[in-house]
Amino acid sequence: MRIQNLSELFETETGNTLSENVVNSCDINQDMIKNKLSACTILRASVSILVLNGYASMNINHCNYELSDCTLILLSSSHLFEFTRCSHDFRAKAIFVSREFTDSMDSTDMVYKRMKYEVMIFRNPVISLSEYSKGVLKRRMDDLTTSINDKTHKYRNDLILSMLNTFYIDVSNAIEGKGGFYEEKNLTRQESIIKDFIDLVVTNFRIWHTVDTYAEKLNLSTHYLTLLIKRVTGQSASDMIFDMLYSEARNLLEISTLSIQQISAELNFSDQSSFGKFFKRKSGISPREYRESR
Repeated sequence: MRIQNLSELFETETGNTLSENVVNSCDINQDMIKNKLSACTILRASVSILVLNGYASMNINHCNYELSDCTLILLSSSHLFEFTRCSHDFRAKAIFVSREFTDSMDSTDMVYKRMKYEVMIFRNPVISLSEYSKGVLKRRMDDLTTSINDKTHKYRNDLILSMLNTFYIDVSNAIEGKGGFYEEKNLTRQESIIKDFIDLVVTNFRIWHTVDTYAEKLNLSTHYLTLLIKRVTGQSASDMIFDMLYSEARNLLEISTLSIQQISAELNFSDQSSFGKFFKRKSGISPREYRESR
């Protein structure tokens, strides 16, 4: 089994900008599968694979899936996967987005959508699409590839983020159009627990910062909740809370007129210093430096 970062999967030149290291796209064919994707792999990234032609078999978390035209595969860092065979004419388009990019750039709403769908795709990573949805997603992927390759664009990272958001909105539309694919009645008990946890986080992340509090509200042990979330989403429970908190902090620093001290109070930090340390751990810069850079 191999656990890979995107930089290991894609051999990039030194000196690349941020987006090249954490967002990439490629065409997948028989040669790439043989050279890069034929061993059991876990990627520290979200992966979207759109099958355009031919057929293949893929093992995902020890379940076999047959892939053909108009199939969308959605993988997270909780998926162990490998291609086991493919036809000579197999063609697919793939988008790879590292956790670092989604953590640092997502809006609060997109963080919530990502967490919600990670629960769903853990059990259902392969989706059949209509020809129309396939065409829409391929166009989005082609546009994103063009932006990734345009190294001269002054606002390249912002453009990539915008196109990623549009792509994920269309993925959400395709998923939610599948007739109750994410209805609560279809969830296992464990998935239902995680959904309840995510709903609690979305409502209370500004007030409750510790996993212990959420476990208590769900009548679960902290240890069990932590293990369950890590197994299903590939992310720790505390990171899910901090993702929402960090996203909201960025939002308040960018668009509000609140002082940094007021923002720290709004997000229920004990003092401005604690907020500053939290923000710098996530971003690498202080809240003041972040605000001045916007």
